[in-house]
Amino acid sequence: MSEATMSSSLNIDLIKRLESYQVLFNDKISKVFWSYFINTNVDTDKNNSRFTNAINDVHQYFTKTRDELIEFCNINNIQNKEIWVERLQNMLMASLIIDKEQSKRFNQILFSFFESEFVSFSKSYIGSMRKVVVESEELDDDDDDEINNNSSVANQDNEMIDISLNDSFTDISVKELMFMEICDRLSQLNFIIVSEDLVSRILLSKIHEYIDTKCRGEYERRLLKPILNWADNVIFKWLSMILSKSSGATFEQWKMRIEFSIYEYYSDQRIDELFNMIRLYPDSTPALQDLSICFQKISIQKTLVENLKKVFHQRLLHPGANTNDIITTYISCIQSMKIIDPSCIVMDQVGQPIKDYLANREDTIRCIVSSFTDETNEIYQEFSSGVENDDGTDQHALDIENCDVYLDDADSHMDFKSFESWQPASLESHPNQKKQKYKDTISSLVNIYESTDLFVNEYRLMLSERLLSMTDFDVDKEIENVELLKLRFGENSMHNCEIMIKDIQDSKRLNNQIGQQLREKQLEAIKFDTLILSELFWPSMKDEGFTYPKSLSSQMTAFSKEYEAIKAPRKLQWKQHLGFVELEIEINGQLKQLSVSPIHATIIMLFESKDRLSLSELADQLQIKEELVKKKLGFWVANQVLVEVERGVYETVKPTSTADGKSSMDVDNGGMEGTGSDALDVVVEDDEDEQQSASAREKEEQLKVIENFVFGMLNNFKTLPIDRIHTMLTMFNPENYSLTTAELKSFLQKLQNEERLEFSGGEYRIKK
Repeated sequence: MSEATMSSSLNIDLIKRLESYQVLFNDKISKVFWSYFINTNVDTDKNNSRFTNAINDVHQYFTKTRDELIEFCNINNIQNKEIWVERLQNMLMASLIIDKEQSKRFNQILFSFFESEFVSFSKSYIGSMRKVVVESEELDDDDDDEINNNSSVANQDNEMIDISLNDSFTDISVKELMFMEICDRLSQLNFIIVSEDLVSRILLSKIHEYIDTKCRGEYERRLLKPILNWADNVIFKWLSMILSKSSGATFEQWKMRIEFSIYEYYSDQRIDELFNMIRLYPDSTPALQDLSICFQKISIQKTLVENLKKVFHQRLLHPGANTNDIITTYISCIQSMKIIDPSCIVMDQVGQPIKDYLANREDTIRCIVSSFTDETNEIYQEFSSGVENDDGTDQHALDIENCDVYLDDADSHMDFKSFESWQPASLESHPNQKKQKYKDTISSLVNIYESTDLFVNEYRLMLSERLLSMTDFDVDKEIENVELLKLRFGENSMHNCEIMIKDIQDSKRLNNQIGQQLREKQLEAIKFDTLILSELFWPSMKDEGFTYPKSLSSQMTAFSKEYEAIKAPRKLQWKQHLGFVELEIEINGQLKQLSVSPIHATIIMLFESKDRLSLSELADQLQIKEELVKKKLGFWVANQVLVEVERGVYETVKPTSTADGKSSMDVDNGGMEGTGSDALDVVVEDDEDEQQSASAREKEEQLKVIENFVFGMLNNFKTLPIDRIHTMLTMFNPENYSLTTAELKSFLQKLQNEERLEFSGGEYRIKK
């Protein structure tokens, strides 16, 4: 017989043998396996006994047929025995899973087995750790917390196998050996490969459950390392038992996939709660540090940015949020993002919506400037520490380092050949550029706007309000604030503020000097202090003139003459409505000290000479409208000093109130006045509902100037795009123009709505 004929005969014999095995699998082994699961619920298989017995029986039959097949191949010198064994394994699997329903049930059986074995192993691990605690009592708090967390996760599954904590290490080892033995048999049957997806699903589910239970709402401890330790002791150890017969490369691939999933699930959980972590900074620093590790390990930047932007719009950037809260969250966001991504690329992306929203809020600048000068605010502590960088480096040197170098600025010793290959600066070539935008809180807040002039102007308005409302001439604190602001915004930017403070200091000296002269001439009937302001350097003040009582007017005239004698040729222009007056009033038999506006004081002083006055009489004497008089009278009626006896007629309530006033009237070529008295029992603010804030008035005047410039430019150039208008206003009117491009666009839109401008082809023109 030829060799080819013999080989063909052997193959036929081998195929026939395999066919006989197929019949055996279908008629015998399949029925034996499924007999263990007839009319029974998979979940009721306590300790997996039925599954274990079924696999043992199947393995016994399969081993016998496999050995016969290998022996036949050896006797007949048939090569590639592994291929025939694999074919035998596939035949076994085909016999067990005839249809889709059996395939689904088979997967359920495998899933239930591996899940219950994992839970059992996890409880064994917890039990062994607790036993060590009981015996040694040397476990630290972190380990104890880990045990408790492991236990809490394990107890969530009601289908766990109840393993006593008193089980000995020997019992646990026996159970592990039994599990490894059954996994070995599953591997021989080729069931492990079929189970890979099921095992992966179980592990990922348990990891997700563990991370969520351990981490949700917990930000003050580092939890990533304990989670990885748990994975080493539970996940990977259990997995190694399943893959004990596999190659080391297979296990390493599984381990890499699982570790990636741990970082992914942990980062997803933390990103979901990142807004809360930002709000709780710096208490949440440990959680942020763990998230930073995930940021370096896997690509989460896009998810983090998109999620955080969405949450900001939902929970922060809406009309109901307080501006100070938004600013505080923005600062916390900067600090948090610097922990996660020190390059600040992420902060640049997530912070832009907050910056844009704050830039469009009217009170943002005032809130920021207030925080610079409020000693109770945390920002003030940083503001008062100066502008030195956190690492102690010189800011000027750092700025030079991050700037492009030009030929005419280069020193003679520089290598000019390097300039031939000059390229524009980029983030990669200068990684510190984005860091510098957020190098400190102050810089981050200032960078919300395109110009620092807005902050300087707002501080000037706030300083004006504080100086005009002070009850003494103590400006030491304001001098300190101005000096700090000069370090931030430049020496020249604070020039007007320095003049304003100097006016207060000069006013104290002039009040003492002129007051002494008036007393010597016996002209000081009522003591008053005056603030003398330099009109050109103070914000504009709204005029609301009225006539003072003659006794006070004569004294003010005498004060003006003395001032003009000292400061010739300067003159005083009194601001009657500004300042405050201290009165002592008897109300219901009790003396009360009140601090009221000059017009309120003037009204009540008119009742000293006459108990009953009508609205028309008061309006004539004050030289103002009756509507305003009636509104001011409401204060005295509410305080039961005056009563309206008939329509438009008022009289004092008995006993008659007396007014011993220290009137404080305002003065200047743009001035106002305040007093230097002690604090009062009651301080009353004037009703300013009909008046605009100083900030709003200042902005309104600036817009009028800008409007004139815009119309002047359009008269000359006919049409201009918004960028050109913005550039020309910045160049030719820097003192009054401090708008951003977006603000300018809104202003021009307003002029369009008023049908004074029209917009066409990207350019503005005057509407004919």
